[in-house]
Amino acid sequence: MTITKLAITLGVADLAKSFAFYRFGLGFPSANGIQHFDGVTFAGFEMGENMFALLPVDALASDSGQSPTRSGFSRIAFTHAVATKAEADDIVAKALAAGGTMPRQPITRSWGHYSTCFNDLDGFCWEIVVVNPGE
Repeated sequence: MTITKLAITLGVADLAKSFAFYRFGLGFPSANGIQHFDGVTFAGFEMGENMFALLPVDALASDSGQSPTRSGFSRIAFTHAVATKAEADDIVAKALAAGGTMPRQPITRSWGHYSTCFNDLDGFCWEIVVVNPGE
């Protein structure tokens, strides 16, 4: 099997607010904004060969045959590796300015990686790491 493109889709409470968070708050590239196709409203972001998408949570749950309700930690975190602590801190600062929250303070792991994180408007966790800072 050859995977040519990976798409990650988040079910969000407010598509317009979440689109603005990712597009304007974090600067994710979006050529088409919020789109309507075949009765579904969504937003997509091209990320190199991959895609990151947002759908209203009810639509995503219905499409997957699951309940849209959940509580607590979602059991998923996204990790974004960057080159410097300053870059990591800048990403988190942008997320906070756009309405995200910071669940914990930045830390340096015992093996040397710098780690900081934020939660988006729907509570999805994004960890920003610097692998081998100072190299």
